[in-house]
Amino acid sequence: LNPSSLSITLWLYPPGASKSVTFRRPGKSAFAAIAGPSRVELRARAGKLLGQAPVPLEDGGETAGTRLDVPLPKSGSLARGLYEVRVELPVRAAGRAAIETLRAETGFWIYDASMLAGGRALTMGRDYFLLDGRPFPVTGTTYMASDVHRRFLLEPNPWLWERDAAAMAAAGVNLLRTGIWAGWKEHCSEASTPREDVLRAAEVFLLTARAHDLPVIFTLFAFVPESWGGVNPYLDPWSIAAQ
Repeated sequence: LNPSSLSITLWLYPPGASKSVTFRRPGKSAFAAIAGPSRVELRARAGKLLGQAPVPLEDGGETAGTRLDVPLPKSGSLARGLYEVRVELPVRAAGRAAIETLRAETGFWIYDASMLAGGRALTMGRDYFLLDGRPFPVTGTTYMASDVHRRFLLEPNPWLWERDAAAMAAAGVNLLRTGIWAGWKEHCSEASTPREDVLRAAEVFLLTARAHDLPVIFTLFAFVPESWGGVNPYLDPWSIAAQ
């Protein structure tokens, strides 16, 4: 048992957005190790507790989980901004009577389109990129996530992205390169149609970078492009249309 065996899927909080708590125990019954309901806390960015609730998990073999309803504050409304969600789950490790507590955290944004609008203009001069007309020497880095790396849009954690973006900006990083290198079929529901949850996660990634004034280069098809059933990923009209 380790902290990575407990996860939360949560990044936006509109009606219908996917939200869940999952405890994984590969090769064994997850439910058998649980010593009580999970506890979910909603906190503001500064750490202030806004709401909390017990959330029982359901038996699913090697996993135990449930769809998550975030405990909202008494007012029932949230101002726009980033919020943290913490989950604690009491478990019994095999061969031990003592109860351990697994912890996981993630976050979500309440936002509107204006928060992604009005960025500074990044253009190209003869020798340099230009930001607002001034030379912009790039001190950037490739970044997806420091926990799940290339699965960052499939297993997003905006709270972690926020901490990483703040640390990178403080260290002098001024541009991020990210994207979907491979595994495009995982990111699409059918044919080449992007999944709604992937698009939401991508929006939140951009929103997080925007909050720290970090321009984003989003890379598509960095290796051999996905062919989506075509004969040649570079020449087949079917593949090119899907891309």
